[in-house]
Amino acid sequence: MQPGFNENVLHNGIVYHVQTEDGGSKTQVITTTLFKDGAIVKTKRSNYSDIVNEEGLAGRVVEMMREQHAGVISELQAGFYDAAPQKEPENVQQTPPGEGREGTPLASDGEKGLDEIILDYLSMGGKK
Repeated sequence: MQPGFNENVLHNGIVYHVQTEDGGSKTQVITTTLFKDGAIVKTKRSNYSDIVNEEGLAGRVVEMMREQHAGVISELQAGFYDAAPQKEPENVQQTPPGEGREGTPLASDGEKGLDEIILDYLSMGGKK
């Protein structure tokens, strides 16, 4: 597991926090999370299981972490995560709202999905 990166970035007068971390040998995933006022704006994950047997893995993982961290900051500064209208980076595959990875519904009509439940909880300040 490699040490992560944490950085505050000022964009349009708002301070965003960008955090990148390595999940280690168990997950083999690099995760970068962009926060605004403590709320998650974007999470980007990259799996590196295809290179775990390569020589110099630790250095390559750090390089991938830096690239992903810098990429999310570049997208932020380019306006991809501005409130309205929201632009998406090119070549990003999107899952339709309410569908899981394989296109299966996450919640049936009238039911809230996990994301909505969490957002509701957070908007109430953690109080029920």
